[in-house]
Amino acid sequence: MNSNPLISIITPAFNASATVSQTIESVIAQTYLNWELLIVDDGSTDSTSAIISDFATRDSRIHLIQLKENTGLPSRAKNAALPKATGEFLAFIDADDLWLKEKLAIQIALIVASRADLCYTGGWYVDETLAIKGKFSPPHAEGWLFDQLLAQYNINNQTVILKRSALVALDEPCFNPDITIGEDCDLFMRIARTGKLLSLPDKLIYYRLRKDSISMARINHLDEGLAEVIRWTEVDSILAKRCSRGLRFAHAKIAFYKAKIAMKQGNKMAATAVLYPVMFTSWKYTILTIATCAHFVWNFCLRFSVR
Repeated sequence: MNSNPLISIITPAFNASATVSQTIESVIAQTYLNWELLIVDDGSTDSTSAIISDFATRDSRIHLIQLKENTGLPSRAKNAALPKATGEFLAFIDADDLWLKEKLAIQIALIVASRADLCYTGGWYVDETLAIKGKFSPPHAEGWLFDQLLAQYNINNQTVILKRSALVALDEPCFNPDITIGEDCDLFMRIARTGKLLSLPDKLIYYRLRKDSISMARINHLDEGLAEVIRWTEVDSILAKRCSRGLRFAHAKIAFYKAKIAMKQGNKMAATAVLYPVMFTSWKYTILTIATCAHFVWNFCLRFSVR
């Protein structure tokens, strides 16, 4: 296998003029040089397009894909770039996040050596000023990780490098355009269903927590990606039997998402009702179920996780 393959990096951008320059600069700063950056301006009304165009005139590896109208969904913006990607590998970074300069070099060396289909890492949570607010770090693992990820999905989109051939081999080689939040979960789990994955604890990205992010603005859609994974897993009786433990935890996570919505709406009884059937899945769900008794207790429990 080529030890210096081209990596196609895909970035959806919508009204990202305040942050997209930092994102592009973090890609340009990579110690691994054989990449192309495809940035999809998803119908922005600010200066996002002009900023990207300026970078593209100075670096031939950067390409602007401009959509006339806003699609409203990251999945559709990223799908617009996939047919134009020419790299042997694909990577993703949103227009408000950053990579450490060694990110691509570390991952490409390991994914080539291991012959994995997809590699993901840890990273840092930062606020809008890039002050560190937390961290995430998946345990090192290699092989068939589908059941493990079904029980506790811990792939951050910005950390992923995957083989383009693994994407092309799927029945639907794209992000599900009907999923508002979690389209990356659905796609990466479809690859994990039969592929080999490699997870690294190295913290190689900065993931910006923003109050106006799509996951904050559309909380009612938080469960869509995982719910779709559960749906097609349970359709396959053999896979469902093999992943019975993972499915149990996945259903509990869906219950948590629904309880989160109910608590935000001030409906403690609804939150308790949705969590009660899964409260003994693990001690965490037991505590969360009890915490629905009062908003200050619930919020206190959520403080132990930035996501």
